[in-house]
Amino acid sequence: TWLKIPEPISRGSAAQNELLGALIGFQQKSNEKWSFEFASQDLEGSFDFRGYLACGYDDACGKLIRLDPPIGGVGAETSVFYKPTGDDPRPSVLGGLFGGSQLHWIQRVKSNHGLNDEHGVNEDVLDVSSGNTTTPYYASEKSAGFSDAPRRSDYKNNHTWDADLYLAAETKEGDVRKVTIYNGVSWGWRNLTFRRDQADICPYTDPSKCTLNPANVPMDLAMVFDTTGSMGAIMGYVKNEMRNTSKFLFNQVPDTRIAVVDYKDFSVSPFGGLGDYPYRAVLPFSSNQSSINAAIGGLTTGGGGDTPESLLSALVRTLRTENLGYWRNKVKKSVIYITDAPAHDPEPFTGYTWGYVVDESYLVDPAILYAIVPNYLKDDPKLTMVTKWTGGRVFGVDSPSDAQKALAAILAEINGAEIATNTGTTPDPSDPPALPNPPTPRSVPEPSSLWGFLAVLLAGGHRLLKKSKCKSATVRTVSGSDCAVVIKG
Repeated sequence: TWLKIPEPISRGSAAQNELLGALIGFQQKSNEKWSFEFASQDLEGSFDFRGYLACGYDDACGKLIRLDPPIGGVGAETSVFYKPTGDDPRPSVLGGLFGGSQLHWIQRVKSNHGLNDEHGVNEDVLDVSSGNTTTPYYASEKSAGFSDAPRRSDYKNNHTWDADLYLAAETKEGDVRKVTIYNGVSWGWRNLTFRRDQADICPYTDPSKCTLNPANVPMDLAMVFDTTGSMGAIMGYVKNEMRNTSKFLFNQVPDTRIAVVDYKDFSVSPFGGLGDYPYRAVLPFSSNQSSINAAIGGLTTGGGGDTPESLLSALVRTLRTENLGYWRNKVKKSVIYITDAPAHDPEPFTGYTWGYVVDESYLVDPAILYAIVPNYLKDDPKLTMVTKWTGGRVFGVDSPSDAQKALAAILAEINGAEIATNTGTTPDPSDPPALPNPPTPRSVPEPSSLWGFLAVLLAGGHRLLKKSKCKSATVRTVSGSDCAVVIKG
């Protein structure tokens, strides 16, 4: 289990718009009159994270915020204190006798395991404490301090839990309760298990069938292709050789479905031009080899505009199975994407970052991501981080032998040859560093200098394969605490 690095929520952001939608929904159900608006100015003060800890199997939640007794499960706990300066609203004293505002906290939560639901049931809710059914506030009492200890009891599942926390002040205008919402901060936690228990993924009553023959484990695989102009040299090889590769794959894992996706870029200058698109579902999940071969054979290259492409849109929408059908339960889920260019990060128009890709992967339980890229992209810190956190890898290739080894290694993993019991380990988000600056983009080389190696990517790679204590994110120290971070207004 590890922590999401707290980040300020900017005014006018998509997160604020989503919160406003949730508040309008609350307003429509309330018996009282409410008015919600965002402050026109940023706060001058700060939110002090006086404690921010991950908790897991050996570290119960609640020690920091003095729950008695602490509660087991995977999750996190935090304590935040609002420190106003300048003209910021002040908390009221003695019920407002000496002035001040009625300060509250509003928190919106998104997770892949609702508090009262089974794992895999997504939630997107206003987070209110027990007994507080008449207001949108996290707690009924008014306070400049906030504490929370969200956790889930099922250690072996992959969890994603994200919160947007806002300071709010309430005033009365006649019979209307007017709420002004100030700056916010996002925080959260992740729990990721790379290898699932045999019984969790095996579709048979007798798990030994999967243990003895991992190929029995069904598989859903999405293949995502960059089809911009610089990729032109490889498409001919893909069309000619995909039949052999898919035949090999279906022989190894009979219950396989493959989806095909391609992308170029946004059809607006300078990103791309007319005819470009950020995502296209070419073929929904299918077990028909003829349909898969036809889908690959129909891919055409061209366009793309600037160097970065709409890879993030392609991955997010693939993971959401937009026009692709659905991911099945109790199967291996994987995505292979092939590209020669970095992603827009953040993306124009959508605002997607690599963090969105990780979140969507976890919601799938997770879908494991594999990247095949030229060697100059394989050490991109964000690319490495995202694939590692989903359980996959980045393969840098510049030669036919590299490509053969990469494809063989990917197929060896996704065909179920290494399904094992839960190790209980999670990656350290400081290795590679969380959300570092991306490397300086390079111009896209000519196709002949990069992609000649893919002549044998699908032609020969299949012949090589034979059956065969939780850390938290580093945060800045303030007030002498080892787990504190200050988010300025």
